[in-house]
Amino acid sequence: MATNNPTLAFTSPVTYTITVGAGGAGNLLTGASNQGAASSVNGPDVTVITAMGGGAGGGAPPSYSPTNWDGGSGGGGGGDDPGGGSGSYPGSPRNAQPYRQGYSGGNRADGPFGYTGGGGGGAGATGGNGNNGQGGIGADGVSLSITGTAVKYAGGGGGGPITGYSPTAPPGGFGGGTGADGAGAGAPGVTNTGGGGGGATTNDASINGSGGSGIVLIAYPS
Repeated sequence: MATNNPTLAFTSPVTYTITVGAGGAGNLLTGASNQGAASSVNGPDVTVITAMGGGAGGGAPPSYSPTNWDGGSGGGGGGDDPGGGSGSYPGSPRNAQPYRQGYSGGNRADGPFGYTGGGGGGAGATGGNGNNGQGGIGADGVSLSITGTAVKYAGGGGGGPITGYSPTAPPGGFGGGTGADGAGAGAPGVTNTGGGGGGATTNDASINGSGGSGIVLIAYPS
């Protein structure tokens, strides 16, 4: 299961506690999907700011439960439930937040040879739907410029295709791992971007990619 990384103390001149959440752990297609852990910053002069971890993607039983798919960005649909998970935003019944953090995952596609996974949601867009044996495209994240350096983060992972069918690996968004190319495992999300892991093929022995750990950005006047 995913766990938080150790908290760090940042002092200048007061102490802030920063927690960088780990990405959801990838495992066999038939295992339960794992949520990403939250990232947060807290200090004596700020309200606690928390970014929710990403939603787990769907898969074979018992990992397809839709109640496990919601998160800061939703996981892609798959397994026995066609819909992707919800991203957090005002009005979301299961993830009410004061501001939008992400978007929903894409829907599963049904076909004569099985189901294909939807792409994971991202900070900037909704995940792509599965399509005719091909996994959905992972959603775009967000690009920020901090002190002149562009940082791209929180993209969704590509969805898992039908084994032996997909001609190319479904791409992920910013920092998100690609889905399998029809013959293997999904790629992990990039560390310290919050990117989602890519989906595996429908082969029960395939392994889904792990999500990338989160990131906390701090900017202050020089």
